[in-house]
Amino acid sequence: MYRRCDCSARAGAEGSPRRETTTKYERYAVKDVAVLVATYKRPEHLRDLLHSLEIAYEVMSFDLIVIDNDPEGTGGGSCEDSALNIQYAIEPAPGIAAARNRALRLAMGKYAFVAFVDDDEWVSPTWLADLVGAQSRYSADVVSGPVTPVLPSNAPKWARWGQFFSRPAVPSGSRTRWPATNNSLVRSAAIARLDKQEFAEEFSITGGSDTEFFWRLELSGATFVWCNEAEVFENVLPSRLSVKWLWRRGRRLGNVSSRMLILKGKSRASVILLGAFRAIATPGIVLLALLRRTPWGPAAMNFPKAVGMITASMGTYVREYQRQ
Repeated sequence: MYRRCDCSARAGAEGSPRRETTTKYERYAVKDVAVLVATYKRPEHLRDLLHSLEIAYEVMSFDLIVIDNDPEGTGGGSCEDSALNIQYAIEPAPGIAAARNRALRLAMGKYAFVAFVDDDEWVSPTWLADLVGAQSRYSADVVSGPVTPVLPSNAPKWARWGQFFSRPAVPSGSRTRWPATNNSLVRSAAIARLDKQEFAEEFSITGGSDTEFFWRLELSGATFVWCNEAEVFENVLPSRLSVKWLWRRGRRLGNVSSRMLILKGKSRASVILLGAFRAIATPGIVLLALLRRTPWGPAAMNFPKAVGMITASMGTYVREYQRQ
């Protein structure tokens, strides 16, 4: 199923077409950048994201492609309510990788760059302009930026104190270690150089398809940089503020690390040893974080990640995105 939500007439004060904003990024035309969003049963979150993108559009124009992975099309209403001109399609094949691949097929050959953002985030007004500016400044193939967690007001004290959801920040222009589809801009020509110009669907249920995708880009010679100014935000849901959820998420991330190490040629036995060493070292890493007064929560997450590395090496995975 395919549908186009042409809502551009809603942009003007009296229904007039949206005005193209003149900025220092004006040399990038609409057809140069497409923002790709995969969504699944998050219509309210998607609506918040689209609203933030409407504001970002006033800083720099772009095309928007939304792929709904729900066969019922629960994201369609959010797209119809948006002031943006959205290319919307339903991808019935289950899995985030299938949805991202549908978006790529619609974008490749038409746009110089594609930008990725998750459906449960919202972007800063200059988000895309900052990504594009960094790409131009550093001539990078991939530019990624920070995802800032927003905890609810009633979040438990341990979650705030440990900063479990914080991510390390590095200066703009630094090499990005692990880009992700939660906040990134990719040169289409770099994707075109890949033998397999898509996300690996075998990672759909477990997560990690974007990690594998960017790893192949790196192998092909793509250059990665960080842009600290290109900020997006993510609401931390109350359901995630539990030790049980963090344990499961940590194991899942460890699964991805293990699978990637094996793809890179490491033996299963060596990955198991590495996971065991990581588990043993976790108390020391936490202590060091406390002494340095840096967030100790991410340091503590080394333990469930280590367990996940070991279990994945033995063929057992956390199927976080398994559908009923």
